[in-house]
Amino acid sequence: MSELGENGVEGEGGIEVPKKVGIMRELRVIRVGPNPRMVVCEYKELASRRVCTVNVKVNRKWRKGMVFEMEEPRGEGEYNRPWEYKGVGPRRAGRW
Repeated sequence: MSELGENGVEGEGGIEVPKKVGIMRELRVIRVGPNPRMVVCEYKELASRRVCTVNVKVNRKWRKGMVFEMEEPRGEGEYNRPWEYKGVGPRRAGRW
């Protein structure tokens, strides 16, 4: 049995097939809404700014203007739904 590489899984004939990985985006919080788990963010793509909703665990410590990085969704349909943030949240209000 052969060992698998870090970035792939073994496909037909023992060839590694790379996993799909989303682009790392730098997001900036533009609004913390009334929903206790959502923040509205913006990111730059080429010359335009795009807005997305991000599902964080608790938005109590998130503030407008905070900047963080996360991987964008891989599928086309996932852009319409809120993005899932799986990283560590801020320890203090407004401090990143």
